[in-house]
Amino acid sequence: MEYIEPNFIEEWNEAKRYSCFKRMGMKKWVEYAKNNYEIDHYKRIKNHLTNVDLDFESLEPEKKERFEKAFHEGKIELPMVIKFAHNDYELMGGNTRTAGLVKHGINPKMWIINGDRDSEMSMKEDKDRKSTRL
Repeated sequence: MEYIEPNFIEEWNEAKRYSCFKRMGMKKWVEYAKNNYEIDHYKRIKNHLTNVDLDFESLEPEKKERFEKAFHEGKIELPMVIKFAHNDYELMGGNTRTAGLVKHGINPKMWIINGDRDSEMSMKEDKDRKSTRL
């Protein structure tokens, strides 16, 4: 399986759900996401990862079709995760890719965006606000 860099322009719609990223604007967010990340595997963070639905069969049909096509071609875009703090991760984009790879017995690689002290604080505030709405 070959992993390819996330499509940052497409993922902007997911990124702007977080006020810290929305304030940056798309251009700065893309630069930030490309320069403040690490690659890791799903199984290492799965016990600390939220916003994940691994029930592949219940996901949107058109997204499942796109995943299956990419999977059979052997090229998958890396799912994107936000690391709020130590052992505090949220899947930002790529749920279908994650669920599909796990379904096929693969431990997916993930593009994990790290926050610096200032943006981490803003991201934590986003997560706290989101948690209070649940």
